[in-house]
Amino acid sequence: GDYNRALETYKKLEPLDEIYYIYQAACLYYLDSYREAEESALKGATCGIRNRLLFHVAYRLDNDMKLVEHHSNIGNSDEDQLSLASMHFAQMHYEQATEIYKQLLLENKDWMALNVYLALCYYNLDQYDVSLEVLSGYLQYYPESAIATNLKACNTFQLFNGKAAELVLTASEETAKNSLEQGLFKHNLVVFRNGEGALQVLPSLLDVLHEARLNLVIYYIKIGDTELAYQTVKMHEPHTPQEYVVKAVTCAILGQDTNHVELLSMARQYFHLYGASPTEYEFNWNSGIVKASIGNFREAEENLLFIQNTKYLENYYYVAWLLYCLIMNRKANIAWEHFLCLEASDETFSLLQLIANECYKTCQYLYAAKAFDAIEEMDESMDCWEGKQGACLGVLQKVISGEEPCESMKQVFALLENTNNPEVEFLLKVMQDWLKEISLQSTTFSFLSTSSSKPMSDEF
Repeated sequence: GDYNRALETYKKLEPLDEIYYIYQAACLYYLDSYREAEESALKGATCGIRNRLLFHVAYRLDNDMKLVEHHSNIGNSDEDQLSLASMHFAQMHYEQATEIYKQLLLENKDWMALNVYLALCYYNLDQYDVSLEVLSGYLQYYPESAIATNLKACNTFQLFNGKAAELVLTASEETAKNSLEQGLFKHNLVVFRNGEGALQVLPSLLDVLHEARLNLVIYYIKIGDTELAYQTVKMHEPHTPQEYVVKAVTCAILGQDTNHVELLSMARQYFHLYGASPTEYEFNWNSGIVKASIGNFREAEENLLFIQNTKYLENYYYVAWLLYCLIMNRKANIAWEHFLCLEASDETFSLLQLIANECYKTCQYLYAAKAFDAIEEMDESMDCWEGKQGACLGVLQKVISGEEPCESMKQVFALLENTNNPEVEFLLKVMQDWLKEISLQSTTFSFLSTSSSKPMSDEF
């Protein structure tokens, strides 16, 4: 990965054979010198690697005509298909990339590294459990892979919490052999620790990981230092949607704080470059996403609820972010009601997983239990018993402590009545014994049966 050193070596060899111009172009590409990479590649021999390189250079330079031209020359060879999958990934077309990687794996079962690429796609599709499953097979053969370990930690963070993710990384710190891998681990530990150590770690990684700049800006915004946030992105031209959003919101916040017309104009420009026209709905959408990303869920919820444009309201990511903010704001009941009003779609299952996992993590157990129950109804092959059992016991604990109304137990027993698991009767008995212990079953919980080992009655 020492592209500068390789580039210097090629320059010393000039004039180069045609193939070496392409190798030189590859070095320039990885150094983000896309214009120079294009010039060098065009001096090279006409071949597959030249077309693939120019294909990706065209994307980086936003040259749609050249992109289409080089795309038309992509064939069915493994190398071309890998290049096409990489392009789909760069354009966030993760499902298309997934299909290519799966087909290549069918034809080349010993290409184990493809499992990591596939897991990355599933991660970006928010299918964290599937990503972990794909990774597990790879890690059995290559347990010292820092990249795979880091991705496992990221999945763990999304499914559980920062502490669990931190354990994955700290238990495998020795797998980070080079400075890039070590920087990756340090960067993500800052994220897992909710920004702790950001100022000590992120500045040194700004030119190594593009996420480091984004997270440093978000950290500055979070602590209220919008001037430093702006200085961090001022000279950095965005390339990805996340970079456009963060720079736009930074300009907008500082512009509003200082009544700076030019900054507000820049914010509108970056919003425009990111999406369509810079409408008020778009501002609220982008502002809501950034605020949610930095943990300001109350204001994020307000921004998202302000949007009335169906273009956004029917978008999966809008719905997912809104549900997430509502849950983080301790409004799981409203999140659940909002979910029930949605039409069934391909994303229904993913939204249920979001509700179940986030409600469980935030101790809003009744709605976690409802979501786990709905997942089981949608897909009988899904075993959600552990989560459902834990959520039901969580409701009981909250009822006993007075944090949850007694009527919630009626809903819990209704959910368990529909559960096909041999452990359900034991769980019901445990719950009934607890309720007897605190002398509630004879009054508030009159619907409990005392004549059967299964404490259910016809009242519900």
